[in-house]
Amino acid sequence: VRVSAKPNEQGSRGVSWYHANCYVDIHSSIRMEELRGWVDLPNEEKICLTRISKK
Repeated sequence: VRVSAKPNEQGSRGVSWYHANCYVDIHSSIRMEELRGWVDLPNEEKICLTRISKK
């Protein structure tokens, strides 16, 4: 699973984020920050994704 940024018009809750969140839910020992592509995300997207994954 790889986390990637979505274009602005697709919003912050894009398909790739949904799949990453699903994967983390299923594999509870993995944190979102450990997924490939995390380091490449802009800080504002990391914050948004972290909030989504904690719901």
